Amino acid sequence: MLKLSILRIREIFVECVKWKRIVALAMGLDCGSFIAKYLLCLFNFLFFVAGTIILGIGVWLAVDKASFISLLKMVESEQLQVSHVILL
Repeated sequence: MLKLSILRIREIFVECVKWKRIVALAMGLDCGSFIAKYLLCLFNFLFFVAGTIILGIGVWLAVDKASFISLLKMVESEQLQVSHVILL
């Protein structure tokens, strides 16, 4: 997926350079601003999804702690330590 998005960004950049005057007149943006706008939207969406997932886990923990504790007992302690490091 990352390769696809990088290729799409490159394609947009090439197209923008090719039609720079048309894009600049139509949108009032140069190529850097055009790409920055879409990168900002992409990262905003990714942070929104991550925040929604974290909020969902928090609500799940607040409502049903017993199932989370039983889930933690099934996971080995080494895997749990690795997941802590990854989250940090």
